[in-house]
Amino acid sequence: MDTKTRDQVALDVIDDNPWQPREAIDPDSLEELADSIRQIGLLQTPLARPSAAGRFELAFGHRRIAAVRLLQQREEWGDYVNLVSAQMSEQRSRGLAVEVLMLAATSGCGEVQQPCRGSDTRWS
Repeated sequence: MDTKTRDQVALDVIDDNPWQPREAIDPDSLEELADSIRQIGLLQTPLARPSAAGRFELAFGHRRIAAVRLLQQREEWGDYVNLVSAQMSEQRSRGLAVEVLMLAATSGCGEVQQPCRGSDTRWS
């Protein structure tokens, strides 16, 4: 991740990491996070990598983006969010998903599954 930029990015061009191990976010936890973001703002900027056609794929910050989208639906947040964009390989993006799996498993921040998707068994 040599080159990083911080930009305001439209929420509708931010996609989840296909290797995201979290299957669901606890609704109460999401509400609590959304309330915190509404009151004090987004303290940690989500990280994404550029993908096709001007879109971004999240590496870190899935819960934060979900909470911001909830606020946006309630018209308590605009259409944009600050995002750190970094060039990274798909392998690195997968590795970050494994890190998220370990953090979620130890912190209780959501239901997780093994990051292995499809026929790729390197991560099981």
